[in-house]
Amino acid sequence: MSKTKKVILAAAAAAFLAAAVLVFFYLLPKLDALRAIPDLADENLLLIAGDSYIDESGGITNQGTFPFIIFLDTRDWSAEILNLHTLFPELHPNVVSVVEARPFLHNGRHKLAVATRGPENVNGTLLILRKTGRLSPRLEIEFQEELPYPFVRSIFVADVTGDGKKNIVVGTRHGGVVRYYTFTDGQWSGETIDKLGQEYPSVAIHDLLVADIDEDGLQEILLTAHIPVYRLADWDDKENLPLYKPQLLQYKFDQKKGTWNKSVVWEYTEMVPVGPVGLFNISYNPYVQEYYSHARYLYFVDIDGDGSKEIVASQQGGRGSRDLAVFRRNDGVWTQEVVEQELELDRQVISLGDIDSDGKTEIVAATHAHDFLLLYDYEQGKWERRHIATDVSAGRPERLVKDVGLRASGTQEEASIQAAAILNSPGEKYKNILYVVSGRKTENTLFYLLSYDPLKDAWEKELVLELDIGIHAWYIPNHT
Repeated sequence: MSKTKKVILAAAAAAFLAAAVLVFFYLLPKLDALRAIPDLADENLLLIAGDSYIDESGGITNQGTFPFIIFLDTRDWSAEILNLHTLFPELHPNVVSVVEARPFLHNGRHKLAVATRGPENVNGTLLILRKTGRLSPRLEIEFQEELPYPFVRSIFVADVTGDGKKNIVVGTRHGGVVRYYTFTDGQWSGETIDKLGQEYPSVAIHDLLVADIDEDGLQEILLTAHIPVYRLADWDDKENLPLYKPQLLQYKFDQKKGTWNKSVVWEYTEMVPVGPVGLFNISYNPYVQEYYSHARYLYFVDIDGDGSKEIVASQQGGRGSRDLAVFRRNDGVWTQEVVEQELELDRQVISLGDIDSDGKTEIVAATHAHDFLLLYDYEQGKWERRHIATDVSAGRPERLVKDVGLRASGTQEEASIQAAAILNSPGEKYKNILYVVSGRKTENTLFYLLSYDPLKDAWEKELVLELDIGIHAWYIPNHT
């Protein structure tokens, strides 16, 4: 063999080896991620949307870097973590969170509607994903649309026009945009229902759901809207800040006219003192001394077993207060009933379901930064509160919470209860409760299962899964 041929063969071998190394270190992890795509039709899978604050070097950042969807298998408590940046390189690299993810059946195929969040300079995105391929299954983007605001806050899949077709309804946190999407002529297209931010640019939508609110056989959109205190810094005229009263709004489609009718279900008029708001202190905007309380997360259920459904909302007022309220409808008029105002509840950790199979819906909620999980039950015309679990991270300073009679403390920056969900437990009277303990600055995430022991008349917890990353769970299926 000539010297030239030997050189060519050696070069070819080196190129092949380099390609193999590239496949091993770069492509194979991506292929593994693709092969791990779960079955979207599997009812045993629980979807958790969120982000991690772990950067590429393993350090902890102040901004989410790792948008994910966790598919948690409730049969064996295994988890598949899908990193959207790995799956979809075309996604903007600064998309930091998956805020909500909802599976749905469309044209005989199981799909996933996903809402994302970016920083202030990156638009939030609606994604519709579908699973393709049998031998090498993968998720692909069927549709995506950037909304002109960084935060797609809420998403719901339901028929809102009464034509039998499923719609995807979204609401943005900044700008207060309400849009719905319809599949027509082989593609998705969107239409804007309302722009609450046209007059008040800082109006935020905090949650929305679709349900037959007025019980006439057609479904309406219900949402909560208000101006966050810290967003008032956007206004130049600090002496005349907009006193936009927070509202529960209903949108109903008029099939004859093809238009949307908007009505106010509830308007918050109570002024409350303003204290620290997230990272922002009252000194951030000295003109704001008090502001309105407002609703955050919404549910529509029969809370008392009387055959009629009520609106349940977590609420936030001044000085960090976080309450729980029920809105009842009688002869077309809504009234408010406060369930909890003595304890500071986490506005996000709320889950509803008939836990004890008595025909009534119970409420599971966590105290804010105190790691108590509480159960609210409507008995004989009044609400009863029971403490069912405690999780206090080691090393945290203790603080007395007199209303519960236990000691705990901490902040959201440390480990705390992030989310909760009510699960079926076949053959048992009581349903199980799953809750997640993590934090933005923690290095792991703990999943606990609560099971009721009738002999002890107590809830017992079991650690069913631990992840080696800390997460911020934006969404776990809580709507009933």
